[in-house]
Amino acid sequence: MILVLLLPLLFSRSPAPVSAGPPAPPRPPVNVELQAGLLSWAPGAAPGAEHSGLTFSVQSRLLDEDTWLDVSSCAQTRAVSCDVSDVLRNAPHGCVRLRVRGQLQVRGQPGQQKSEAVEACSREGKCTPRVRLLSSPGSLTVLLSQDHALWEAFADHAKHKVCLGRPGQPQQQCRESLSSLNFSDLEQGQTYCVSVQFLQFSRAEGPPSCPVCRVVPGARSGHAWLVLGLVLPLLGVALGSAVAYVLIFHRQKLKQWFKPPASPESLWLPLEGAVVLTPDEERCSVIQAFTQVHPD
Repeated sequence: MILVLLLPLLFSRSPAPVSAGPPAPPRPPVNVELQAGLLSWAPGAAPGAEHSGLTFSVQSRLLDEDTWLDVSSCAQTRAVSCDVSDVLRNAPHGCVRLRVRGQLQVRGQPGQQKSEAVEACSREGKCTPRVRLLSSPGSLTVLLSQDHALWEAFADHAKHKVCLGRPGQPQQQCRESLSSLNFSDLEQGQTYCVSVQFLQFSRAEGPPSCPVCRVVPGARSGHAWLVLGLVLPLLGVALGSAVAYVLIFHRQKLKQWFKPPASPESLWLPLEGAVVLTPDEERCSVIQAFTQVHPD
């Protein structure tokens, strides 16, 4: 009876509403690249209805600055590119670091949700090193040069920061170097990516190069040497057999082939069927020489 009386009370209670937490920040932009004064990027995810207010802001940083400053012409923009030629033109040596971050305005909430900032890489320019890779079994060699504007201005104080990592993963190791260097003990058959950035007094001077990836080859297989070891002896035996056959069964033809041509001043007489007599057997005169007469 008591249970029957309590049932209406139990079903009449509705669960307390769960308070919605703050929305997740937008994903950081991807493919942030600088080329010929144009900075471009792509949204980290396709914006849906909930991301209709997604915007982007570009920030720059010079060598002697400790903070990132907004680029006024590229702040709170819905575009996915920005012309930063003026920023590069006004920077010392034309070198400046750039980054992009996303911002999302949520209705009914103050402020904005900001994504992580992604620094731009560069595929060309005097402030970005040119990267060339030389691969060998288990290692990668990064070919670098001191023939650049920063070297002429700062000499040994202008170095390279070389970072190595796997695609889509954080950089595994970074090293500083004046010139080319080698990464060894790498996993064979795997892909590694390298990015290089100029340093001035151990501080980043310009944007890093966009990653250059290469597959690390494995050790050369011994099958090729095994095939050569079998083919070369067989080839030598076949060639020797051919030479021996020609020498044994076609020796006379070889003599005729290599016989020198007859000289026009010499006389050849056939000897087949000829009877050779000596001066004692019959009186005769010995021919001392022949004179060739041309009929006119």
